[in-house]
Amino acid sequence: MEEQKYPFSLVSNETRYEFISTDGTKETKKVVVITEVDNNILYNLALLDELENGELSDVSESRNKDMEIILATVFQIVNAYLEKYPNHLLIFKGSDKRRQRLYRIVIDKELGNILPIFTIFGYYNGQLMPFISNEESDYFLIKRK
Repeated sequence: MEEQKYPFSLVSNETRYEFISTDGTKETKKVVVITEVDNNILYNLALLDELENGELSDVSESRNKDMEIILATVFQIVNAYLEKYPNHLLIFKGSDKRRQRLYRIVIDKELGNILPIFTIFGYYNGQLMPFISNEESDYFLIKRK
């Protein structure tokens, strides 16, 4: 991704990354958490907002008008994580249909930049298949080539 990115930091055992999203007047702490799903190879990636009370939410909306920067930052985190753990697979999905569609659109838009380094899959009608542009999927999986 060629977009501007936020600096991020690793805060916990290769599994929690944080960065600050801002629109110039308001800041929102974004947290990317990577957790093991299966057999030390499949890991879930979640993009969350840290709320004022310290809880994490995957449904809140910061509305900082910096979505492209946020997603470019998440991609850099994915890249850093998979560079360190090239045998791991990251699975992710939107917390709702709108976000899932957004992720599909961004992947489709950036596919030319992603494919030289990563392989992207989607889960379509009960089958894991290579990413298909403009097709709804239940979730995505990314791995390093």
